[in-house]
Amino acid sequence: MTPVFATVLLDPPSTLMAGAIIALVSTKLIRRDPEKELRTAMLWAAAWSAWYGVCVAWPFFKRPDWMFVYLVDAQNVPLVPAYVLFMLALVVYGVCGALAVGLAVSRGKLGFGIALTVGCAIVLGSVGLLTGSQYVLVGTYAQYLAHAAPHLQDDHDMVMGMNGMTVGIATFSIALLVYKIVQIRRLK
Repeated sequence: MTPVFATVLLDPPSTLMAGAIIALVSTKLIRRDPEKELRTAMLWAAAWSAWYGVCVAWPFFKRPDWMFVYLVDAQNVPLVPAYVLFMLALVVYGVCGALAVGLAVSRGKLGFGIALTVGCAIVLGSVGLLTGSQYVLVGTYAQYLAHAAPHLQDDHDMVMGMNGMTVGIATFSIALLVYKIVQIRRLK
């Protein structure tokens, strides 16, 4: 039997990595004013992570068995409290990523900060590989167990939802990156 992992396992490492990247991009700012800019990087990581959680709310509530990648039957999970805990986990992971890398940068350990960020990417990639076979199937818990869950590409609503999530996450990410680049350029 294929090991069962939850798609929601992809999301906290995603926000951890995003927090790490935010701190890494903010290196010059953090070096200039470590206390203020580390706090700012953590706040941006929290905001990005919360936005990410909002973007993935649609499948959490509309395709919960997929979000849990069939680890549990979503009918047995109180979705609203689970979502609140999920959002909290996303924000905490994002803040931790920014804190870890930001502290490394503030202490002159840029190489360590980069290594932490690469480590986040490796964890995210590994979880993606482990959950890949479940990720491409969108059905109910019962359909999955019966090997009858449809492929993601066959679910028009899910394809549209994934496109919307991607646009939402990418838009915030690009806007934040541009904002940080402008801030860094103003330092000169």
